[in-house]
Amino acid sequence: MKYMIGVDIGTTSTKSVLYDENGTFIMKHQIGYDLLTPNVDVSEENPDELFDAVLMTIKYVMRESNVNKDDIKFVSFSAQMHSLIAMDQQHQRLTNNITWADNRAAKYATVINEVHDGNAIYQRTGTPIHP
Repeated sequence: MKYMIGVDIGTTSTKSVLYDENGTFIMKHQIGYDLLTPNVDVSEENPDELFDAVLMTIKYVMRESNVNKDDIKFVSFSAQMHSLIAMDQQHQRLTNNITWADNRAAKYATVINEVHDGNAIYQRTGTPIHP
């Protein structure tokens, strides 16, 4: 029997689910983490916590299900919208994960929408201009 793992990296938790090749649900494990919101405009996450949650949830479903790693057909990932982590030239992170819910760029988003045809950008990229 072959198995599939789905990993959902969400805004407040990561969840890994295990299904068999027939689509039968086997089990899931979820780990939550905090949003860093020192004020109303800021919405960040610690990338290390997210990465650890991904690893721990996958390890948990593998260990608790007793599925052999060689029987995993694929692992599929889904992640929260469009977030950003600034990196330096050595690929070291400079910031936390700035989430889709962060509003610090609201005035710039307004200018881009008005001056640079935000709808055309959305049509081309599939992502609306928003803070």
